Amino acid sequence: MKTRFGFVSNSSSQSFMAYVGVVTDLEKFLKFQEKIQETYQLLNYSEACNAIEWCGDFYDHLYKPDEKYIGEKFVVVSENIDIECNDDGEPIEADEWEFSDRVTSIGGCTSERDGLNVIQNAYYSGRNG
Repeated sequence: MKTRFGFVSNSSSQSFMAYVGVVTDLEKFLKFQEKIQETYQLLNYSEACNAIEWCGDFYDHLYKPDEKYIGEKFVVVSENIDIECNDDGEPIEADEWEFSDRVTSIGGCTSERDGLNVIQNAYYSGRNG
């Protein structure tokens, strides 16, 4: 076993992507889920606010939805992925295709077509520790 002396960094680099959407048409949204073969948990206002608080190390990039949405159903999805650093130790931004379809599919939703209005999104790339 190696013994380390001096400062040891425990930080890593990650990219984070998250979306918060309000269901505007449940029937359309259920068809959207069927089309992409994914099922998202529908949350009430309180559950959505709680889910935002637990969106990973970068949750501070999301904020509590306006209270005008109380009574609505929400979808909150997020994903952290590890990323590489360049020769200078700076994080290299992840491309959208590196995130799962489960997350990126929500980013492409429209209220008219898919029954989901994306009210927030966040993308961050950097050190998380």
